[in-house]
Amino acid sequence: MTTQSGNNQNPNQRRDGCILFFVKDPDTGTVKTRLGSELGEKKSRELYRCFVQDMLGSLNKTGHPCRVHITPPDREPQFRKWLGDQYDYAAQAQGDLGERMELAFQQAFDDGFERAVIIGSDIPDISPYTMKEALRSLKANDAVIGPAKDGGYYLIGFSTQSFLPAVFSGIDWSTSRVFQQTMDVFFEAEYTVHTLPKWHDVDTVEDLRAFAKRNQAGDFKDSCTMQQIKKIKIKL
Repeated sequence: MTTQSGNNQNPNQRRDGCILFFVKDPDTGTVKTRLGSELGEKKSRELYRCFVQDMLGSLNKTGHPCRVHITPPDREPQFRKWLGDQYDYAAQAQGDLGERMELAFQQAFDDGFERAVIIGSDIPDISPYTMKEALRSLKANDAVIGPAKDGGYYLIGFSTQSFLPAVFSGIDWSTSRVFQQTMDVFFEAEYTVHTLPKWHDVDTVEDLRAFAKRNQAGDFKDSCTMQQIKKIKIKL
């Protein structure tokens, strides 16, 4: 697996912010398993494809480069066919979520980025303004975090000078304790942390209904995700 971002770069020249986007291959059968248990695997896969495409549409509007961290790592040709060649692609590391995020940040900083944020692929209506706020906030804060309604977080970010690998160790991933445990680490390190608005990830049919209701009007009403919700006839 190779990335393009470090090519032909003066090692003494730092670059600006980067978005690290964690994406799974929808054809492996491991995406949105809770949605799949309620809607069926095929429908959940098609929804996930829309999540990713809508999120990339928003990330592209930020003006910051986006590196797509993929899994499984041997599926880069399929990802390129699906999402295009305009992105850097990198394999997600082995290990738990914390280990994978830690390495992704380290790669970005080793490649010369001054600031980086990681975001997952289950919040299709994320605003480009929120993403720009996240990266901008790192000019005045040690870290940025976006709390999720389920007690986790949907985004975390650092500058190269403030990177804190300790926030990725000893965390009870996939539980309602993730956000608070992470904030405890920040508090212990005496970090200044910019907290973004709480956002709603989409893991269940109940989440999907709430998502559809809040996006019936506005710019997102004609999105791929909303069109797919209409296609599978989710009752609101």
